[in-house]
This record gives sequence, structure tokens and C-alpha cells, in this order.
Amino acid sequence: MVAAHNIPYHEREHGQLFCDDSAQDILTMLLAECTAAGVTSKAECAD
Repeated sequence: MVAAHNIPYHEREHGQLFCDDSAQDILTMLLAECTAAGVTSKAECAD
């Protein structure tokens, strides 16, 4: 999925994958995938 979204990454020890730029790239990818799948998200904030 990361490759499909053209997110550059590198592998470290034990198969750990890290973004070359920002972890925000992963969040953006996940939100785009959720939107494409029709997922509705809800969040509550209490003051």
C-alpha cells in the first residue's frame, strides 16, 4: 500500500519500515484509503 501511494521509505533492522519524509505521509495514506472505502469516522472531544 505504501508503494501504491508513492511514499518513499527505507528498511532498518528486523524489517522495520520508516518513511523517508514524514509519518504524516502514512496518516494521509490511511485517511485516503478510508475515504475510498467509504469509512465514516467520528470523534468526540470533551472540554
